[in-house]
Amino acid sequence: MKFAIPSYARYETLNKKTLSFLLRHKIDKKDIYLFIREDDKDIDSYKGLGCNVIVTRPQLCGDAHNSITNYFEEGEYIIELDDDMDELRNEKREAITDFKKECELMKCKLDEYKCSYGGTYSVDNPLFMSGQSKFTTDLRYMLGCVRFRYIRKDIQLEMKHADDFEMILKHYVRDGKIVKNNHLAPKTKIYAKGGQDGAGRTIETEKKEKIALNNMFPDLTKVFERKNGRWDLRLKDNTFKNSLKNNVSKYNIMSVKIDDSVKIIGGKSNKCEGVITSLKNVFVLVRITKDKMGKPVFGDKPIKVKKSYLEVIEPPPIEMPTQEDLVVVDTPNNQEKDIFETIDKVIKENKKVTIKEVVEEIKESKPYVPPSVLVNENNVSSPAPTIDDALNWKKDNQKLNLQLQSMIGFQTAACSEIADLKMTINELKEQLNDSVRKEHVEKMLDDLKIMIE
Repeated sequence: MKFAIPSYARYETLNKKTLSFLLRHKIDKKDIYLFIREDDKDIDSYKGLGCNVIVTRPQLCGDAHNSITNYFEEGEYIIELDDDMDELRNEKREAITDFKKECELMKCKLDEYKCSYGGTYSVDNPLFMSGQSKFTTDLRYMLGCVRFRYIRKDIQLEMKHADDFEMILKHYVRDGKIVKNNHLAPKTKIYAKGGQDGAGRTIETEKKEKIALNNMFPDLTKVFERKNGRWDLRLKDNTFKNSLKNNVSKYNIMSVKIDDSVKIIGGKSNKCEGVITSLKNVFVLVRITKDKMGKPVFGDKPIKVKKSYLEVIEPPPIEMPTQEDLVVVDTPNNQEKDIFETIDKVIKENKKVTIKEVVEEIKESKPYVPPSVLVNENNVSSPAPTIDDALNWKKDNQKLNLQLQSMIGFQTAACSEIADLKMTINELKEQLNDSVRKEHVEKMLDDLKIMIE
Protein backbone atom coordinates (compact mmCIF):
# COMPACT_ATOMS: atom_id res chain seq x y z
CA MET A 1 0.00 0.00 0.00
CA LYS A 2 1.07 3.55 -0.71
CA PHE A 3 0.02 6.69 1.14
CA ALA A 4 -0.17 10.01 -0.72
CA ILE A 5 -0.38 13.40 1.00
CA PRO A 6 -0.65 16.70 -0.89
CA SER A 7 0.47 19.67 1.21
CA TYR A 8 1.05 23.38 0.72
CA ALA A 9 2.54 25.81 3.24
CA ARG A 10 1.69 23.53 6.19
CA TYR A 11 4.90 21.71 6.98
CA GLU A 12 4.42 21.97 10.76
CA THR A 13 0.80 20.80 10.52
CA LEU A 14 1.73 17.83 8.36
CA ASN A 15 4.58 16.79 10.66
CA LYS A 16 2.51 17.04 13.87
CA LYS A 17 -0.73 15.56 12.57
CA THR A 18 -1.01 13.29 9.52
CA LEU A 19 2.62 12.14 9.42
CA SER A 20 2.62 11.54 13.17
CA PHE A 21 -0.60 9.52 12.81
CA LEU A 22 0.91 7.31 10.11
CA LEU A 23 4.10 6.68 12.04
CA ARG A 24 2.09 5.70 15.15
CA HIS A 25 0.44 3.02 13.03
CA LYS A 26 3.84 1.73 11.87
CA ILE A 27 3.58 2.97 8.28
CA ASP A 28 7.04 2.88 6.72
CA LYS A 29 8.27 6.25 5.45
CA LYS A 30 9.25 4.66 2.14
CA ASP A 31 5.54 4.06 1.51
CA ILE A 32 4.63 7.72 2.17
CA TYR A 33 4.59 10.13 -0.79
CA LEU A 34 4.45 13.91 -0.17
CA PHE A 35 3.30 16.06 -3.10
CA ILE A 36 4.79 19.52 -2.56
CA ARG A 37 4.56 22.62 -4.75
CA GLU A 38 7.87 23.96 -6.00
CA ASP A 39 7.04 27.45 -4.68
CA ASP A 40 6.50 26.22 -1.08
CA LYS A 41 8.90 28.04 1.22
CA ASP A 42 9.33 24.92 3.40
CA ILE A 43 10.21 22.53 0.57
CA ASP A 44 13.60 21.74 2.10
CA SER A 45 11.98 20.92 5.43
CA TYR A 46 9.56 18.53 3.69
CA LYS A 47 12.50 16.79 2.03
CA GLY A 48 14.15 16.36 5.45
CA LEU A 49 11.27 14.21 6.76
CA GLY A 50 12.63 11.07 5.12
CA CYS A 51 9.57 10.38 2.96
CA ASN A 52 9.27 10.36 -0.82
CA VAL A 53 8.87 13.98 -1.94
CA ILE A 54 7.37 14.71 -5.35
CA VAL A 55 7.75 18.34 -6.38
CA THR A 56 4.97 19.73 -8.60
CA ARG A 57 4.33 23.03 -10.30
CA PRO A 58 2.19 25.62 -8.43
CA GLN A 59 -1.34 24.25 -8.52
CA LEU A 60 -4.63 24.20 -6.63
CA CYS A 61 -6.18 21.27 -4.83
CA GLY A 62 -7.92 19.60 -7.79
CA ASP A 63 -4.74 19.79 -9.83
CA ALA A 64 -2.80 18.27 -6.92
CA HIS A 65 -5.07 15.23 -6.96
CA ASN A 66 -4.52 14.95 -10.71
CA SER A 67 -0.78 14.98 -10.09
CA ILE A 68 -1.21 12.05 -7.70
CA THR A 69 -3.31 10.17 -10.28
CA ASN A 70 -0.73 10.81 -12.99
CA TYR A 71 2.23 9.84 -10.78
CA PHE A 72 1.08 6.34 -9.86
CA GLU A 73 0.39 3.47 -12.24
CA GLU A 74 -3.08 2.60 -13.53
CA GLY A 75 -4.80 0.21 -11.11
CA GLU A 76 -2.52 0.90 -8.11
CA TYR A 77 -4.27 0.99 -4.74
CA ILE A 78 -3.43 4.09 -2.71
CA ILE A 79 -4.68 5.87 0.39
CA GLU A 80 -4.82 9.62 -0.03
CA LEU A 81 -4.89 11.80 3.09
CA ASP A 82 -5.13 15.49 3.91
CA ASP A 83 -2.12 16.92 5.73
CA ASP A 84 -4.10 17.96 8.87
CA MET A 85 -5.76 14.76 10.14
CA ASP A 86 -5.32 14.24 13.88
CA GLU A 87 -6.92 10.84 14.24
CA LEU A 88 -9.30 8.27 12.73
CA ARG A 89 -12.15 7.14 14.98
CA ASN A 90 -14.76 4.36 14.95
CA GLU A 91 -18.53 4.52 15.56
CA LYS A 92 -17.90 4.57 19.33
CA ARG A 93 -15.65 7.60 18.94
CA GLU A 94 -12.63 5.52 19.86
CA ALA A 95 -9.32 5.97 18.06
CA ILE A 96 -8.62 3.02 15.77
CA THR A 97 -5.65 0.86 16.73
CA ASP A 98 -4.68 -0.60 13.33
CA PHE A 99 -4.90 1.75 10.34
CA LYS A 100 -3.26 -0.81 8.04
CA LYS A 101 -6.01 -3.30 8.81
CA GLU A 102 -8.69 -0.72 7.97
CA CYS A 103 -6.95 0.05 4.68
CA GLU A 104 -6.84 -3.64 3.78
CA LEU A 105 -10.52 -4.00 4.65
CA MET A 106 -11.45 -1.09 2.38
CA LYS A 107 -9.40 -2.64 -0.42
CA CYS A 108 -11.33 -5.90 -0.02
CA LYS A 109 -14.63 -4.02 -0.12
CA LEU A 110 -13.66 -2.13 -3.27
CA ASP A 111 -12.81 -5.45 -4.91
CA GLU A 112 -16.00 -7.08 -3.64
CA TYR A 113 -18.24 -4.31 -5.00
CA LYS A 114 -16.09 -3.86 -8.13
CA CYS A 115 -15.56 -0.13 -7.74
CA SER A 116 -12.58 2.20 -7.49
CA TYR A 117 -13.28 4.76 -4.76
CA GLY A 118 -14.11 4.76 -1.06
CA GLY A 119 -14.18 7.05 1.94
CA THR A 120 -15.44 7.60 5.47
CA TYR A 121 -18.13 9.37 7.43
CA SER A 122 -17.68 13.14 7.64
CA VAL A 123 -18.08 13.81 11.36
CA ASP A 124 -17.10 11.54 14.26
CA ASN A 125 -20.59 11.55 15.80
CA PRO A 126 -21.35 8.18 17.49
CA LEU A 127 -25.12 8.68 17.33
CA PHE A 128 -25.19 9.28 13.58
CA MET A 129 -22.48 6.77 12.70
CA SER A 130 -23.85 3.82 14.70
CA GLY A 131 -27.26 4.29 13.12
CA GLN A 132 -25.83 3.52 9.67
CA SER A 133 -24.86 0.24 8.03
CA LYS A 134 -21.10 -0.16 8.22
CA PHE A 135 -20.68 -0.16 4.44
CA THR A 136 -22.90 1.47 1.81
CA THR A 137 -22.44 1.76 -1.95
CA ASP A 138 -25.03 4.37 -2.96
CA LEU A 139 -24.24 8.03 -3.75
CA ARG A 140 -23.29 9.74 -0.48
CA TYR A 141 -20.94 12.55 0.43
CA MET A 142 -17.58 11.52 1.90
CA LEU A 143 -15.17 14.03 3.37
CA GLY A 144 -12.00 14.16 1.29
CA CYS A 145 -9.74 13.88 4.34
CA VAL A 146 -9.18 10.14 3.74
CA ARG A 147 -9.67 8.56 0.32
CA PHE A 148 -9.20 4.90 -0.52
CA ARG A 149 -8.91 4.51 -4.26
CA TYR A 150 -7.59 2.61 -7.23
CA ILE A 151 -5.77 4.84 -9.70
CA ARG A 152 -7.98 5.46 -12.75
CA LYS A 153 -6.26 7.56 -15.38
CA ASP A 154 -9.56 8.29 -17.13
CA ILE A 155 -10.71 10.39 -14.16
CA GLN A 156 -9.22 13.89 -14.19
CA LEU A 157 -10.59 16.66 -11.99
CA GLU A 158 -11.60 20.06 -13.37
CA MET A 159 -12.59 21.76 -10.11
CA LYS A 160 -9.87 23.53 -8.14
CA HIS A 161 -11.58 23.50 -4.73
CA ALA A 162 -14.73 21.33 -4.94
CA ASP A 163 -12.57 18.32 -5.72
CA ASP A 164 -14.15 16.09 -3.05
CA PHE A 165 -17.57 16.31 -4.72
CA GLU A 166 -16.12 15.92 -8.21
CA MET A 167 -14.08 12.88 -7.17
CA ILE A 168 -17.19 11.23 -5.69
CA LEU A 169 -19.45 11.98 -8.65
CA LYS A 170 -17.02 10.92 -11.37
CA HIS A 171 -16.15 7.64 -9.66
CA TYR A 172 -19.81 6.95 -8.99
CA VAL A 173 -20.77 7.57 -12.61
CA ARG A 174 -17.82 5.47 -13.77
CA ASP A 175 -18.51 2.39 -11.61
CA GLY A 176 -22.16 2.84 -10.60
CA LYS A 177 -21.22 2.77 -6.91
CA ILE A 178 -18.76 3.98 -4.27
CA VAL A 179 -17.90 2.40 -0.91
CA LYS A 180 -18.47 4.42 2.24
CA ASN A 181 -17.34 3.14 5.64
CA ASN A 182 -19.90 4.76 7.94
CA HIS A 183 -18.15 3.49 11.07
CA LEU A 184 -14.96 5.46 10.46
CA ALA A 185 -14.53 9.25 10.63
CA PRO A 186 -11.44 11.48 10.75
CA LYS A 187 -10.78 13.94 13.51
CA THR A 188 -9.93 17.12 11.62
CA LYS A 189 -10.90 20.76 11.36
CA ILE A 190 -12.94 21.64 8.29
CA TYR A 191 -12.05 24.96 6.64
CA ALA A 192 -8.89 25.19 8.73
CA LYS A 193 -6.47 28.06 8.28
CA GLY A 194 -4.15 27.57 5.33
CA GLY A 195 -4.89 24.64 3.05
CA GLN A 196 -7.38 25.47 0.32
CA ASP A 197 -8.26 28.82 1.83
CA GLY A 198 -4.58 29.64 1.68
CA ALA A 199 -4.55 28.60 -1.97
CA GLY A 200 -7.31 30.93 -3.08
CA ARG A 201 -10.57 29.33 -1.99
CA THR A 202 -13.32 31.86 -1.22
CA ILE A 203 -17.08 31.72 -0.86
CA GLU A 204 -17.44 33.02 -4.43
CA THR A 205 -15.00 30.57 -6.01
CA GLU A 206 -16.62 27.73 -4.11
CA LYS A 207 -20.09 28.83 -5.22
CA LYS A 208 -18.96 29.00 -8.84
CA GLU A 209 -17.56 25.46 -8.74
CA LYS A 210 -20.59 23.98 -6.96
CA ILE A 211 -22.86 25.47 -9.62
CA ALA A 212 -20.56 24.11 -12.34
CA LEU A 213 -20.79 20.60 -10.83
CA ASN A 214 -24.56 20.93 -10.63
CA ASN A 215 -24.60 21.76 -14.35
CA MET A 216 -22.38 18.75 -15.09
CA PHE A 217 -24.52 16.34 -13.04
CA PRO A 218 -28.00 17.89 -12.85
CA ASP A 219 -29.73 14.59 -12.07
CA LEU A 220 -27.34 13.72 -9.26
CA THR A 221 -26.88 17.06 -7.45
CA LYS A 222 -28.75 20.04 -6.08
CA VAL A 223 -26.96 23.29 -5.19
CA PHE A 224 -28.03 25.33 -2.15
CA GLU A 225 -26.76 28.04 0.20
CA ARG A 226 -26.03 27.29 3.86
CA LYS A 227 -26.78 29.64 6.73
CA ASN A 228 -23.12 30.59 7.03
CA GLY A 229 -23.19 31.91 3.46
CA ARG A 230 -21.22 29.05 1.93
CA TRP A 231 -22.65 27.20 -1.06
CA ASP A 232 -22.91 23.45 -1.06
CA LEU A 233 -24.22 20.44 -3.01
CA ARG A 234 -26.76 17.83 -2.04
CA LEU A 235 -26.27 14.45 -3.71
CA LYS A 236 -29.31 12.61 -5.11
CA ASP A 237 -28.72 8.90 -5.58
CA ASN A 238 -32.32 7.83 -6.24
CA THR A 239 -32.45 9.43 -9.71
CA PHE A 240 -29.26 7.90 -11.07
CA LYS A 241 -30.74 4.70 -12.49
CA ASN A 242 -33.54 6.56 -14.25
CA SER A 243 -31.15 9.16 -15.61
CA LEU A 244 -28.99 6.42 -17.09
CA LYS A 245 -31.98 4.92 -18.87
CA ASN A 246 -33.07 8.28 -20.29
CA ASN A 247 -29.72 9.75 -21.26
CA VAL A 248 -26.78 7.39 -21.00
CA SER A 249 -24.49 9.50 -23.16
CA LYS A 250 -24.86 12.50 -20.83
CA TYR A 251 -22.36 10.90 -18.46
CA ASN A 252 -20.16 9.44 -21.19
CA ILE A 253 -21.18 5.87 -20.33
CA MET A 254 -21.32 3.70 -23.43
CA SER A 255 -24.37 1.47 -23.82
CA VAL A 256 -22.90 -1.43 -25.76
CA LYS A 257 -23.59 -5.14 -25.83
CA ILE A 258 -21.94 -8.30 -27.09
CA ASP A 259 -22.07 -8.73 -30.89
CA ASP A 260 -22.43 -4.97 -31.52
CA SER A 261 -20.52 -3.75 -34.57
CA VAL A 262 -18.36 -0.80 -33.54
CA LYS A 263 -15.91 1.72 -34.90
CA ILE A 264 -12.88 2.56 -32.73
CA ILE A 265 -12.42 6.32 -32.38
CA GLY A 266 -9.37 6.44 -30.13
CA GLY A 267 -6.33 4.55 -28.84
CA LYS A 268 -3.90 2.37 -30.78
CA SER A 269 -6.64 0.82 -32.93
CA ASN A 270 -8.17 4.15 -33.96
CA LYS A 271 -10.19 3.91 -37.24
CA CYS A 272 -10.47 0.12 -37.04
CA GLU A 273 -13.83 -1.66 -36.97
CA GLY A 274 -14.84 -4.79 -35.11
CA VAL A 275 -17.38 -6.81 -33.16
CA ILE A 276 -17.68 -6.79 -29.34
CA THR A 277 -17.04 -10.22 -27.82
CA SER A 278 -16.86 -9.42 -24.08
CA LEU A 279 -17.84 -6.60 -21.68
CA LYS A 280 -15.95 -5.21 -18.68
CA ASN A 281 -16.56 -2.21 -16.41
CA VAL A 282 -14.73 0.32 -18.54
CA PHE A 283 -13.20 -1.84 -21.26
CA VAL A 284 -14.53 -4.26 -23.83
CA LEU A 285 -12.90 -6.92 -25.98
CA VAL A 286 -13.28 -6.27 -29.71
CA ARG A 287 -12.54 -8.71 -32.56
CA ILE A 288 -11.22 -6.61 -35.44
CA THR A 289 -13.05 -7.03 -38.77
CA LYS A 290 -11.56 -4.05 -40.66
CA ASP A 291 -8.16 -2.44 -40.32
CA LYS A 292 -7.36 1.29 -40.32
CA MET A 293 -7.47 1.35 -44.11
CA GLY A 294 -10.91 -0.27 -44.21
CA LYS A 295 -9.60 -3.60 -45.50
CA PRO A 296 -11.51 -6.64 -44.20
CA VAL A 297 -9.51 -8.76 -41.77
CA PHE A 298 -10.28 -11.56 -39.36
CA GLY A 299 -8.83 -10.95 -35.92
CA ASP A 300 -8.88 -14.25 -34.05
CA LYS A 301 -7.62 -12.62 -30.83
CA PRO A 302 -9.82 -9.79 -29.43
CA ILE A 303 -8.16 -6.55 -28.35
CA LYS A 304 -8.93 -4.51 -25.22
CA VAL A 305 -10.55 -1.12 -25.92
CA LYS A 306 -12.05 1.58 -23.68
CA LYS A 307 -15.82 1.93 -24.00
CA SER A 308 -15.36 5.66 -24.49
CA TYR A 309 -13.35 4.90 -27.65
CA LEU A 310 -16.23 3.05 -29.31
CA GLU A 311 -19.00 4.16 -31.62
CA VAL A 312 -21.76 1.65 -32.38
CA ILE A 313 -22.34 1.36 -36.15
CA GLU A 314 -24.51 -0.62 -38.51
CA PRO A 315 -23.13 -4.13 -39.19
CA PRO A 316 -21.02 -4.26 -42.39
CA PRO A 317 -22.62 -5.89 -45.45
CA ILE A 318 -22.24 -9.61 -45.83
CA GLU A 319 -19.20 -10.54 -47.89
CA MET A 320 -19.87 -13.83 -49.68
CA PRO A 321 -16.87 -16.14 -50.11
CA THR A 322 -15.28 -16.51 -53.51
CA GLN A 323 -14.04 -19.69 -55.19
CA GLU A 324 -10.56 -18.97 -53.84
CA ASP A 325 -11.92 -19.08 -50.29
CA LEU A 326 -13.16 -22.66 -50.66
CA VAL A 327 -11.05 -25.66 -49.66
CA VAL A 328 -10.93 -28.71 -51.93
CA VAL A 329 -11.89 -31.95 -50.15
CA ASP A 330 -10.60 -35.13 -51.81
CA THR A 331 -12.63 -37.67 -49.88
CA PRO A 332 -16.09 -37.37 -48.34
CA ASN A 333 -16.40 -37.43 -44.58
CA ASN A 334 -19.07 -38.84 -42.27
CA GLN A 335 -20.68 -41.03 -44.91
CA GLU A 336 -24.16 -42.08 -43.98
CA LYS A 337 -24.67 -45.70 -43.03
CA ASP A 338 -26.96 -47.93 -45.06
CA ILE A 339 -30.49 -47.90 -43.71
CA PHE A 340 -31.71 -51.31 -45.02
CA GLU A 341 -30.82 -54.92 -44.45
CA THR A 342 -31.20 -57.45 -47.26
CA ILE A 343 -34.55 -59.14 -47.97
CA ASP A 344 -32.71 -62.42 -48.46
CA LYS A 345 -31.50 -62.29 -44.88
CA VAL A 346 -34.99 -61.67 -43.59
CA ILE A 347 -36.38 -64.53 -45.72
CA LYS A 348 -33.67 -66.98 -44.64
CA GLU A 349 -34.40 -66.31 -41.01
CA ASN A 350 -38.01 -67.14 -41.83
CA LYS A 351 -39.35 -64.42 -39.66
CA LYS A 352 -42.91 -63.31 -39.67
CA VAL A 353 -42.58 -59.60 -39.90
CA THR A 354 -44.80 -56.68 -40.73
CA ILE A 355 -44.24 -54.25 -43.55
CA LYS A 356 -43.15 -51.57 -41.05
CA GLU A 357 -40.58 -53.85 -39.41
CA VAL A 358 -39.16 -54.94 -42.73
CA VAL A 359 -38.78 -51.34 -43.91
CA GLU A 360 -36.85 -50.54 -40.74
CA GLU A 361 -34.55 -53.56 -41.09
CA ILE A 362 -34.06 -53.87 -44.85
CA LYS A 363 -30.63 -53.28 -46.30
CA GLU A 364 -29.63 -53.28 -49.95
CA SER A 365 -28.15 -56.57 -51.10
CA LYS A 366 -27.74 -55.68 -54.80
CA PRO A 367 -26.41 -52.61 -56.53
CA TYR A 368 -29.22 -50.12 -56.56
CA VAL A 369 -30.46 -48.88 -59.92
CA PRO A 370 -32.65 -45.78 -59.52
CA PRO A 371 -36.02 -45.68 -61.29
CA SER A 372 -36.57 -43.45 -64.27
CA VAL A 373 -39.45 -41.58 -62.63
CA LEU A 374 -39.98 -40.48 -59.01
CA VAL A 375 -43.40 -39.98 -57.42
CA ASN A 376 -43.54 -37.86 -54.26
CA GLU A 377 -46.16 -37.92 -51.52
CA ASN A 378 -48.40 -35.59 -53.52
CA ASN A 379 -48.43 -38.01 -56.48
CA VAL A 380 -46.43 -35.62 -58.58
CA SER A 381 -44.06 -37.26 -61.05
CA SER A 382 -40.59 -35.94 -61.78
CA PRO A 383 -37.49 -37.32 -63.54
CA ALA A 384 -35.55 -39.56 -61.22
CA PRO A 385 -31.95 -38.58 -60.41
CA THR A 386 -29.18 -40.59 -61.98
CA ILE A 387 -26.11 -41.80 -60.18
CA ASP A 388 -24.23 -38.81 -61.58
CA ASP A 389 -26.95 -36.52 -60.25
CA ALA A 390 -26.63 -38.05 -56.80
CA LEU A 391 -22.85 -37.64 -56.84
CA ASN A 392 -23.17 -34.06 -58.03
CA TRP A 393 -25.65 -33.37 -55.24
CA LYS A 394 -23.23 -34.80 -52.76
CA LYS A 395 -20.46 -32.56 -54.06
CA ASP A 396 -22.85 -29.62 -53.98
CA ASN A 397 -23.61 -30.40 -50.35
CA GLN A 398 -19.90 -30.48 -49.51
CA LYS A 399 -19.42 -27.18 -51.28
CA LEU A 400 -22.38 -25.67 -49.45
CA ASN A 401 -20.92 -26.83 -46.12
CA LEU A 402 -17.61 -25.17 -46.95
CA GLN A 403 -19.43 -22.00 -47.92
CA LEU A 404 -21.26 -22.05 -44.61
CA GLN A 405 -18.01 -22.32 -42.68
CA SER A 406 -16.50 -19.41 -44.59
CA MET A 407 -19.61 -17.27 -44.17
CA ILE A 408 -19.62 -17.81 -40.41
CA GLY A 409 -16.00 -16.67 -40.27
CA PHE A 410 -16.77 -13.53 -42.27
CA GLN A 411 -19.90 -12.30 -40.49
CA THR A 412 -22.30 -13.67 -37.93
CA ALA A 413 -25.05 -11.65 -39.55
CA ALA A 414 -25.13 -14.22 -42.37
CA CYS A 415 -27.15 -16.60 -40.21
CA SER A 416 -30.33 -16.12 -42.21
CA GLU A 417 -28.62 -17.09 -45.50
CA ILE A 418 -26.99 -20.06 -43.78
CA ALA A 419 -30.40 -21.24 -42.57
CA ASP A 420 -31.76 -21.10 -46.13
CA LEU A 421 -28.84 -23.18 -47.42
CA LYS A 422 -29.32 -25.78 -44.70
CA MET A 423 -33.00 -26.02 -45.55
CA THR A 424 -32.09 -26.70 -49.18
CA ILE A 425 -29.68 -29.44 -48.13
CA ASN A 426 -32.30 -31.07 -45.91
CA GLU A 427 -34.89 -30.96 -48.69
CA LEU A 428 -32.47 -32.63 -51.09
CA LYS A 429 -31.71 -35.34 -48.56
CA GLU A 430 -35.39 -35.92 -47.88
CA GLN A 431 -36.13 -36.18 -51.59
CA LEU A 432 -33.39 -38.77 -52.03
CA ASN A 433 -34.47 -40.73 -48.98
CA ASP A 434 -38.10 -40.70 -50.09
CA SER A 435 -37.23 -42.02 -53.55
CA VAL A 436 -34.92 -44.72 -52.22
CA ARG A 437 -37.37 -45.82 -49.53
CA LYS A 438 -40.34 -45.96 -51.95
CA GLU A 439 -38.44 -48.04 -54.49
CA HIS A 440 -37.38 -50.57 -51.87
CA VAL A 441 -40.80 -50.78 -50.31
CA GLU A 442 -42.33 -51.53 -53.72
CA LYS A 443 -39.68 -54.15 -54.43
CA MET A 444 -40.18 -55.68 -50.98
CA LEU A 445 -43.97 -55.91 -51.53
CA ASP A 446 -43.44 -57.67 -54.84
CA ASP A 447 -41.11 -60.18 -53.20
CA LEU A 448 -43.53 -60.80 -50.36
CA LYS A 449 -46.35 -61.38 -52.81
CA ILE A 450 -44.19 -63.97 -54.55
CA MET A 451 -43.47 -65.64 -51.24
CA ILE A 452 -47.14 -65.73 -50.26
CA GLU A 453 -48.16 -67.14 -53.57
